[in-house]
Amino acid sequence: MENCYIRNMFEFFKKEWVASIQYTHDTISKNDDVIMYKVGLREIEEYKRRTVSYHLPQGRKITCSCHKFKSIGILCKHILYIMRKKKFSILPDWSILSRWTIESRCRVVEDRLGIMSTEEEKKALIWSIRFIFNMAIEGVKESSSCLQKLKQVLQDFIKEQETVRYPEVTTSPTDASSYGLSQADLLSQVCVKDPAGPVKTKGHPKVAKRIKSGLEESLVAAKQRTCRYCCAKGHYSAGCPKRKAEEATMRPKNAM
Repeated sequence: MENCYIRNMFEFFKKEWVASIQYTHDTISKNDDVIMYKVGLREIEEYKRRTVSYHLPQGRKITCSCHKFKSIGILCKHILYIMRKKKFSILPDWSILSRWTIESRCRVVEDRLGIMSTEEEKKALIWSIRFIFNMAIEGVKESSSCLQKLKQVLQDFIKEQETVRYPEVTTSPTDASSYGLSQADLLSQVCVKDPAGPVKTKGHPKVAKRIKSGLEESLVAAKQRTCRYCCAKGHYSAGCPKRKAEEATMRPKNAM
């Protein structure tokens, strides 16, 4: 699941899965077409529980009265609880929407007629080759012998291409098979992962400081404290250190 969902949706799926462990159910009806359950926490009343329908003829499809899957496209904890009880080994295809998968991050852009140009096909092919190369590196990076074998294969391919000169071939926009891959193959091999760390969001910074105008600066300067005794800024005459020092020196003379 981690390699299928994007990061945010995978975290949401984990929360729903953990929450489903504490649930229980009661069977309210059962026939050849559908089995209906009341699913919820043990300590709540039955009327507060959600109704989950397990449709047998429709490819084991499960629906819930909370409608979370219909609203945001992610399985709720009630459906996941029934899947655990029915011992689903993998999630069915209908439960994973393509818009929440990693493959949806990268798509081949088509024109108004739904046809990729030759240049777009080349770019998509290059992306797929890079993806295959990265997967090969990840698979053999722990083995020195496999890395040497991969290096030798690439070197042999480069030497072979140095002796071959391919003529310019013009292909029609609809001929995606000229590269040996269909559009569906290209889309399935292109993968863009989520960033490793947090990304700086756009918008106004939280601690931004705007440039003050001349009028505002003059008002700030006028509000600064000015001492009437020593004419220094930053304090009043009542707390003037110079005045206090002079009064301290004058006090013994008055006492005598």
